[in-house]
Amino acid sequence: NTALTFDLTVIVIDKNGVPIPGLTGSAFTLTSCTYVPAAGNTAASECVRGSTASYNQGSLVGSVTEIPGSQRQSFSASLMIDQSGSIKTSDPTNARIFATKEFLTTVVPNAKFADEVRLSAFASSTPGTPVLIPQEPISYLGNKTNDGSTLFSSLDTLAGKEQGNSPIYRALDTEIRRLRSDTTAAAGRAIVMFTDGQDQDTFCTDTGLNTEAACRAAIIALANQSPKVDIFTVGLSNQINAEALAALSEGGNGYFLFAENAAQLIPIYQSLGALLSKSQPTYKMRWTINSASTGLFVTNSTVLGTLQITLPSSTVTLPFAIRL
Repeated sequence: NTALTFDLTVIVIDKNGVPIPGLTGSAFTLTSCTYVPAAGNTAASECVRGSTASYNQGSLVGSVTEIPGSQRQSFSASLMIDQSGSIKTSDPTNARIFATKEFLTTVVPNAKFADEVRLSAFASSTPGTPVLIPQEPISYLGNKTNDGSTLFSSLDTLAGKEQGNSPIYRALDTEIRRLRSDTTAAAGRAIVMFTDGQDQDTFCTDTGLNTEAACRAAIIALANQSPKVDIFTVGLSNQINAEALAALSEGGNGYFLFAENAAQLIPIYQSLGALLSKSQPTYKMRWTINSASTGLFVTNSTVLGTLQITLPSSTVTLPFAIRL
């Protein structure tokens, strides 16, 4: 197959986390993708996982549809914060801490909506390099609460405690099981996992899942058991595995949120309340891409790319991953 048509759902917010309405197809560009080999090249890129093929700029099929948010529902959110050593470089000013506070200020006691939140950090030790958080793979910071501001002091303790690797799948497995077993949780159970990198743990092989794709599938299957746990992923920097984070969120009934730099984390976390409560408006669109290579877009392949959004005051580039 030399052509592929697929749908994308996109959230567009301003620097204050407020949805931007009224965008049309002219604001969106699905950029072309040119394969660049990885060996010794920091600009390496794949357009279709495992292939050397490239594809042309996408063509919008029909118009972009603006979808209003659904009726608000209560949520029980687990905020998981990556405290691996690379965070010292990707987030030297602790923007993740300030951004999380922005969201926590919106979680307040409410007679109508029983929102609640729990805070944790995750990291795993390496030989000779122990983690600095109290417990691996997850350390819980305070108890579940309906008053997010009470977690500020616990959140502040994360500054300067970045060390070790990122056990993404082990941490997710642990937290999904805990959240599913919480009989007092609100109906809208969800995980929001922040990370700046890729999984660096042995969980997949330890559990007999010898590929990352199989590991992701197992995590998604666990999250979709009743009671379901939605998975939202927040990726910082170009060092993340966008394919993995997008797949986890897509399969886990959540959203993949991307920040090119630490400063962009604040509007992302300001929008979390609307996302978790299902009241966030979105844009839905359909694209077609073409490649000179035949037999490229086949079942079980993954298409990687970027969507460019042109706003009045800025241009934003978002990575995406589509599993066929």
